[in-house]
Amino acid sequence: MKFEHSSSERLQLPAFVVEQGSVDVSEAEQQLVAAAHDSLIQDLMLSHLGIKDSPLANKLDLLLYADSEPSLAGSRESYRFTVSPQCIELKVNDGQVRREHIYYSRRPDGVVRRWDGGDQATKPAGIDLDYAENYALEEEMGVNNHPTSLEELEGLRELVTSPETIALGWWA
Repeated sequence: MKFEHSSSERLQLPAFVVEQGSVDVSEAEQQLVAAAHDSLIQDLMLSHLGIKDSPLANKLDLLLYADSEPSLAGSRESYRFTVSPQCIELKVNDGQVRREHIYYSRRPDGVVRRWDGGDQATKPAGIDLDYAENYALEEEMGVNNHPTSLEELEGLRELVTSPETIALGWWA
């Protein structure tokens, strides 16, 4: 997967991430998405069993740099993924700060939903936000936690299984 990204631009969410609630996901599609979500997690977990750390760990950390040009240590823009048995978490980093944070998880009702964590760069220093209250309010208002479409999940699969994706290791 090649990126069209220059160092003067801020790294954006991948194109497959659509606005919350902009796609109507039928019940039949929700079932297909749930199966595809579970399959993607299983494929990722199995394909990286031989890498670092304990086989008892249950979370896999993956990294995909936005460009092939190295810059100062720790300052490269990247997509970072945490894969666990229940969800895939996507973080967009601008090199120093996590800008976007998205969870794709299969909920108890069997539906794969996406929760958006927002731009962490705009959070005022020293302010502790109550994420549980925010989460409940956003869900109640209908601006977060919508069902994920099959097209969006396939875009996630393409990104996270890119040949350029680096497996960093397992953790508990």
